[in-house]
Amino acid sequence: MLATLDWGNDVCHVYGHKTPDSDAVCSSLAYAGLLRALGYNCEAFVSSRTNNETNYISSYFGFDLSEIKPSVSTGTRLIVTDHEEYSQSVTGACDGLVLQIIDHHQAGDMVAP
Repeated sequence: MLATLDWGNDVCHVYGHKTPDSDAVCSSLAYAGLLRALGYNCEAFVSSRTNNETNYISSYFGFDLSEIKPSVSTGTRLIVTDHEEYSQSVTGACDGLVLQIIDHHQAGDMVAP
């Protein structure tokens, strides 16, 4: 299934929702890491500062948090975690290309191929 997605030549951005809590941040980091291990050009980002719990977990377990990138450009390839609504996503997501949605919530207004 992964091989059928339109990966393009640029980095695919993996984002949790706009208020990056632990499950949004850790799921995007883990999934981006898995995809890189499988040979895909993916990086995890957050759209705003992480909360104290996430900062503590990062420090305690010794991993780096994602770079803050508050918006994406038109056509950016995206994978989103822990949400399925454009209102909760990084600014510009509605003009991006959502390749996958990794979530456990009720379906929202996002659609992936």
